[in-house]
Amino acid sequence: MKLNNTIRSIAIGSFDGIHIAHQRLIEEAEAIVVIERNSGYLTPGYKRSLYTSKMCFFYHFDKIRGLTPKAFVAKLKEDFPALEKIVVGYDFAFGKEKAGDAAHLGELFDGEVYIVKEVSLEGVSVHSRTIKAYLRHGEIEMANRLLGRAYRMDGEVVRGQGLGREKLVPTLNLDVCHYQMPLEGVYATRTKIGEVWLKSVSFLGHRVTTDGSYAVETHIIDNDIGEINGRVWIAFKALIRENRKFESLEALKVQIAEDIAKAKEEQP
Repeated sequence: MKLNNTIRSIAIGSFDGIHIAHQRLIEEAEAIVVIERNSGYLTPGYKRSLYTSKMCFFYHFDKIRGLTPKAFVAKLKEDFPALEKIVVGYDFAFGKEKAGDAAHLGELFDGEVYIVKEVSLEGVSVHSRTIKAYLRHGEIEMANRLLGRAYRMDGEVVRGQGLGREKLVPTLNLDVCHYQMPLEGVYATRTKIGEVWLKSVSFLGHRVTTDGSYAVETHIIDNDIGEINGRVWIAFKALIRENRKFESLEALKVQIAEDIAKAKEEQP
């Protein structure tokens, strides 16, 4: 028997970020149906499952975008034959050209449709697009409050310029894909190596003082981690400063020392 044959309640949405409003939907259902799109993510693909204990099923938007609202509900009933309850947000839209809304879903589905009302924090309506906007402006603390956790991204360790260890401070350079990038600058962070989260200071942006290339790199504070391979996670705590150009590597090195000191203050 397939696992989805026994599921009686599902929550439907993009669930990009699994933020505090998404959690309100998730707590009302046994499983999650994720409508996946191709764009800058807070949580790409399967990584949504890292922030919930509920089972996740994925529909790619391009595969279902042509379905009428009636055909979409028919697909749900076919895929989840025991389905009795559907949970959606107040602004849920579905079907070809978003022809259906939460109220329409209640007309088409013969079970219960539970609509979660708008969730706000400090007067801000909680949406993935809002969190992305805060990240783009470097407002990490507010983004984290709306997420209900520190914003995280992961990447594969790659070879960098080599300047860090030789002339500045040693860093791990990461190849990060598919995530919404925060404002270019330096951040107080935690970096996960293996199963351990370590205090760190991280830079993302164009290396305007050296070769101008875009980079994501992190320096582990007060730890000699040696050679690291594989995937590494970064959790963002606070913006220390925006990206800017320095007249020399020596001036940059002095600033990095100040950045590290500030990162320590942010993470006592």
